[in-house]
Amino acid sequence: MSQQVSPEVLRSALQSLAARLGKTPTVVDMHEEGEFSPERYQEVFGGWNEALEDAGLDPEEMGSKRIPDRELLAELQRLYTELGTPPTQRDMTERGEYSNRTYQLRFGSWSNALQEAMLDTNDGLSEAELLREIERLADQLGRAPKAAEMDERGEYAPVTYHRRFGSWRQALTEADLDGDRRYVSEDDLLAALRELADELGEPPTTKDVREHGSYSLRTYYDRFDSFSAARDRAFDG
Repeated sequence: MSQQVSPEVLRSALQSLAARLGKTPTVVDMHEEGEFSPERYQEVFGGWNEALEDAGLDPEEMGSKRIPDRELLAELQRLYTELGTPPTQRDMTERGEYSNRTYQLRFGSWSNALQEAMLDTNDGLSEAELLREIERLADQLGRAPKAAEMDERGEYAPVTYHRRFGSWRQALTEADLDGDRRYVSEDDLLAALRELADELGEPPTTKDVREHGSYSLRTYYDRFDSFSAARDRAFDG
């Protein structure tokens, strides 16, 4: 019976082999030069690719020379110079040399990679732009996004929201999104105005919404630019 080996020991051995070879190891590399058998990794992690990802190694680089951290960071800095602002994951996909996944696996997250490259600020962005990105992601998910989801799927780093708003929760509050409540669609907002009008016998005023509405005035201002625009949509659309 083979001796049990912890995931931590296996992970460390895989990382050491990658460092020694200067590349992401293949199954053959592990067979020939590794401390443990590839089968052991299969048992513990469920597959070779899964073991690589757990060790922060990119399966897409398997068998080829591992891209040095300095080159990955230099590419972020090159894009920053080209764009004049810290690059987003979309920028890397459209203009960069490497995949977003490589950065996430190597540094733990996109925002961590930006911090390593000393590009973790989005100072050129307004608060309105940051909040619109939260709303866009909320539309996509159908609920308030988590900070980790912004890091994986959003345009901006969560650290930017922490710095600008004090916390991710406060950023959600500013966007009128409660992390424990589903995202409110424009149709729901307009329907709430119509329901309130039915109760009052006339289209509601800002005072009516403030005192009796299901949603805050801020939500209507942010989503429709003005309360009158929301009311026009609700009753003239």
